[in-house]
Amino acid sequence: MSNSEKASYIRKLADDFTVVSEVGFKDPVRSEQLPPSAWVEYIGEDLGAGHRWSPWRPGRAGKSGICRPDGALRFGLIEDVLASGISQESLLFEAPATRCRRIFITRIGPDANLGNVPAAGSHRAETLRLGLRATR
Repeated sequence: MSNSEKASYIRKLADDFTVVSEVGFKDPVRSEQLPPSAWVEYIGEDLGAGHRWSPWRPGRAGKSGICRPDGALRFGLIEDVLASGISQESLLFEAPATRCRRIFITRIGPDANLGNVPAAGSHRAETLRLGLRATR
């Protein structure tokens, strides 16, 4: 389904539901081929259609979405979206790994929207948010 078609569904549902809309692909090859400008365009289109949050997934095993097939974060992509003017409040970073949580809290700030944080790691994320734990 094209992003425009997805946005049309968001538009139809946004008045009655809180819509959460992902951008990117679970397939590592397709995901890495999606340029940052397309991420910005698609997130903007979804926001304009009425979605509330755009989750950024590292994909299963952390090898797609905001991660490269080798598991490294796509820092250029993250920086391009953050610099695009899209509200950081509308971005939800899935961060199952401590390293990812640390990076997002350090880069975005203590109010970074984090998702997919395991219960066992939630206290570590909170201490980072509160500045009670070193970020390195």
